[in-house]
Amino acid sequence: MSREAQLFEQLHFQENGTDYLKLCLDVTVYWVGSVFDQVEGVLDFYGQSMEFLRDHIRFYVTETMGDAEPVRDDTAELLPFWLRTRHRREIYILRLESAANPHASSDRSFEFRALEFQSPPRGALRLVLPPDLISESVSPLVELARKLVRKLSFSSGHGGYAINWNKLGLLRTEARSKIPFVAGRFPGIDLGDASAALYAIPNGIKRVNWLTLLNPEYCDRLGGIDVLRTALGDGIRVYSMENGALIQAGPRPLLGDTNRQEALPHYHRVGRVLSPLRSPSHPAFIREGRVPSDDLTEQWLAWFDR
Repeated sequence: MSREAQLFEQLHFQENGTDYLKLCLDVTVYWVGSVFDQVEGVLDFYGQSMEFLRDHIRFYVTETMGDAEPVRDDTAELLPFWLRTRHRREIYILRLESAANPHASSDRSFEFRALEFQSPPRGALRLVLPPDLISESVSPLVELARKLVRKLSFSSGHGGYAINWNKLGLLRTEARSKIPFVAGRFPGIDLGDASAALYAIPNGIKRVNWLTLLNPEYCDRLGGIDVLRTALGDGIRVYSMENGALIQAGPRPLLGDTNRQEALPHYHRVGRVLSPLRSPSHPAFIREGRVPSDDLTEQWLAWFDR
């Protein structure tokens, strides 16, 4: 077994046969403003996501549900119905999960959140896929990230290695207890928590990852795409898009195992250049014991600033 495969095994947490925290790949994107100004882009992201998920989804969750429930014949139509009806709500949440049971974590999932009651409104979309998507080439993930956001007026986003966990599952406490371990040992892994990040997004980006999405305003704040390319230097690709830019930090995503002193120089270079854009208002979500820690959270968020 390769060293990478061994690490993947360490990042697969189970109890009594139930996966409660899993390593995955993800693409997460955020916007600021009403979701009803983003309908075409949201449904395009959703439609592309369902091409990967349709045959795998077993459970779903909305903002009105306390637990995940088995998918119904009409579950896939919920999101299009919500965005096309005249009746509007203050909060929208839809999670689609491929897990073996309603309390487990998935390596294929979709998440949609829109907070219309906030000032300003804001929202997020997340697609989670298994790590073997890039076992032969990273191109599928790069191209997917670009296509997923092609019709969105996004604010920012990120993609690469991440963890996925079930925030409503019976083993959610066990999952939260492992997050500080993942945060401290594997800085190349995003700690997927869109519910926390959405509080910060109107004031800046969450954090860089292997892939980082920036809207045109953020690019301009850094001097424009050409200046950004020059500042980032060799080994880092900047893809120009009509609605912003996608930055790729090195040839492939890395875990950054600190026990093995696995350096992430490309991530750090992107982090330093983009540090003026990082939001100062992200709430604490990494716990020290049972209490969310401002220090641990800020340490992780700022990891690549230096």
